[in-house]
Amino acid sequence: MAGADICDVCGSSMTQIENESEASTTIAELLKEKKISDLDSGKPVFCKIGESIDDAVRKMQDANVAHVLVTDEAGELRGIVTERDILYNVLPTKNGEASAPIESIMTPDPHTLTGDDSVSVLLNTMSVYGYRRVPVKLEDGYSMVTVRQLFNYLLALESE
Repeated sequence: MAGADICDVCGSSMTQIENESEASTTIAELLKEKKISDLDSGKPVFCKIGESIDDAVRKMQDANVAHVLVTDEAGELRGIVTERDILYNVLPTKNGEASAPIESIMTPDPHTLTGDDSVSVLLNTMSVYGYRRVPVKLEDGYSMVTVRQLFNYLLALESE
């Protein structure tokens, strides 16, 4: 119906539908334009190859995070360990398993994005592969973006 502001069939505002469509397009475009480095991912927690699972747990507790990035002596990312890895792969400490090296339970060579990748690439990666966390290579090292941080970022974008 050319020129109608209200639908004759359902009584809905035709103007409101147009505005909602425009807003969705704007958010989708923003996700393509915004870089992962725009997200506040916090300070990452690291363990080096050879450190124990106990060390990783202590570091995670001290920083109140649920993951550590595992690096080699040169500082290159070699894997990640999450609280889930610890829960599913470590026997109770009385059996001595928590003194095993961190690389025995890490996810090696994780899928890594860069700070220059768009937020839409991050969202797609998390969705397609079912990741809760994605390591990000930055100019000055690494960070880890969690699904919670991404969700908070998306909420902030929508409120703009």
